[in-house]
Formats: sequence, C-alpha cells, structure tokens
Amino acid sequence: MLNKTELSFQGTELNLNDKNLKFEWKILDAEIIDSILVVCFDYMDFKDSSKNVFGFDFEGEKLWQISMDFDQGNMKNPYTGILRPNVKGLFLYSWAGWRVKVDPSTGIIINKQFTK
Repeated sequence: MLNKTELSFQGTELNLNDKNLKFEWKILDAEIIDSILVVCFDYMDFKDSSKNVFGFDFEGEKLWQISMDFDQGNMKNPYTGILRPNVKGLFLYSWAGWRVKVDPSTGIIINKQFTK
C-alpha cells in the first residue's frame, strides 16, 4: 500500500514512487484510494466534457472514466477536487456544488448530494 508522501504532481506529470506518469491534461488533484490512482484533471484544459476524473492503475493504465456528468445544456459542471481526509471512500466536488460518492474500482456514481 502506498502512502501520501509517495504521490506528487505538477502540470501534466505525476510521480508515483519511482514512476513518472505524463498525461494529456494538467492535473488538478490526485489521490490513491483503495489501490486506485484517482486523478481529477483541470477543467480548464478538459474542454469537451465534465467527465474529467479518471481511475488508473499504478502503471498509468486507464481503468475508468467517471460514469456521469452534470452538464446542463451548454453549461459545464466539471469536477473540481477530491474530498479528503477523514472520509472513507471516494468523494468528489463539482463546480455547481454537488458532492458525489464514487465507487473507486469502477468510477460509477453511488450517491450525490447538492451542497450549495
């Protein structure tokens, strides 16, 4: 099991132990949850969709992309970060005020709550 000190990121690059992973988009947030590397990409770079959260294995292979977005017509509602600490599981925040619980092994949304 990895601990937080072994994960760092800047720009499009993420360091995980001795591995350097490079992604297409700038990284906004990243966390290891249940042995899955969860990455929230910067919504300013991720223009086509609000589905800007992915799960990867420790080699950088994509396992899933978030299952659902909350776009409403032309208004985008991207994810803005990963909720931590003292929370068990994977929780994300969206631009429009949704707190979303996600299954970290599949990327499927389990529950959502409007917080604004």
